[in-house]
Formats: sequence, structure tokens, C-alpha cells
Amino acid sequence: MATDIHNQVNLFVQELNTTEKKAGQILRSATTLAQAMQGMKEYERFGIAGNREKFAKQILKELT
Repeated sequence: MATDIHNQVNLFVQELNTTEKKAGQILRSATTLAQAMQGMKEYERFGIAGNREKFAKQILKELT
């Protein structure tokens, strides 16, 4: 079980290279926020996106 951030990141990267390869390919080739969000949708397979896109756009705006 991943209990700290390093283990969680390592597991995430491992999954993107193995069982979640399609999501990994989408994320690695993403050049826009929308493309990166599509990769995360593929990875997480959440049912309802809700406010995720709004929050992602807000964070990107604050960081750039």
C-alpha cells in the first residue's frame, strides 16, 4: 500500500508504464491542459468530471 508521496508517485509512474499504458501515452504527449486532462480521465476513469476541469484551469492560470 502506498503510504507516502514517494511510493504513490512511483506506483503512478509504474502504472502509466504498464497497466495504464494508454493513459501514460496520452499524458506524455499532452501539450495542452485539455489533452492532459484526457489522459487523467483515461487513468482514473471517474464517472462525473464535475468541477475538475474548472479547478485544473484555475490552477494552470495561477501557475502561468
